[in-house]
Amino acid sequence: MALDRQWYPSPNYSASRSRNQLIVIHTSEGATDQLSLAAYLANPSSQVSYHVCYDDKGNANTIVECVHRNNKSWSAMAANDWGVHGCCCTPSGASASWTRDVWLSKSIMLEKCRRWIEEESAALGIPMLKVDANDIRAGRSGVCGHGDCSNAGAGGSHFDPGNAFPWDVVLGSPSPIPQSDYVLIGTEWYPMSIFQSDADARQAAALTWWAQYLSRAPDATNLARWANAIQSMGYAGALNQFLAEPEVKDRMSKRPW
Repeated sequence: MALDRQWYPSPNYSASRSRNQLIVIHTSEGATDQLSLAAYLANPSSQVSYHVCYDDKGNANTIVECVHRNNKSWSAMAANDWGVHGCCCTPSGASASWTRDVWLSKSIMLEKCRRWIEEESAALGIPMLKVDANDIRAGRSGVCGHGDCSNAGAGGSHFDPGNAFPWDVVLGSPSPIPQSDYVLIGTEWYPMSIFQSDADARQAAALTWWAQYLSRAPDATNLARWANAIQSMGYAGALNQFLAEPEVKDRMSKRPW
């Protein structure tokens, strides 16, 4: 069942992003209620926003959406342009002092976060894999914290959601997949060992992207184009460029997410 996204718009956003590389998790460090945080984000003078916010209250099916997915929230300086941003509603000091056990006690908020990540991953083709600053600089796609963006050169010195944040819980995996040995096909990573060569892996990825997002096979020219794009840009970088193609964007916008 899809999340119930209560619309509470923020005026603090820009019209579009240049890429969809990351799903970024933040902590509010103050507001512990998603509607209270949304009210703050709705104030033009706050000059800040997130795409969504979620608290540890109510049921795990309802979150608040403040900026539409395809627009750019004002969340993390240069990283506003790198993807979508969601905020956990936490008290001040959570990212610095909460232990893993404290985080795990916030089961409703973590479930909201997990389900939001899952929906954004499906909508934007961003894999549900934890990435760090080095991965971000290398152009890899995945899920990260505000702190990873700061360390990757986005600006600022934020480190939320902190070292104890349970990424394994919200991603459903205890550790990231070693992407250098895997191939991104659609939104899933497959081991290189199942392919005869790098060229076969790139062609398999390009074929699957066309089938998944355009419901048809590419002709020889387009197959070569995207296989070459993967070789030059990497799987995540080429997928981001593919998703930015006008025809793909149009098809994606009409899907019933």
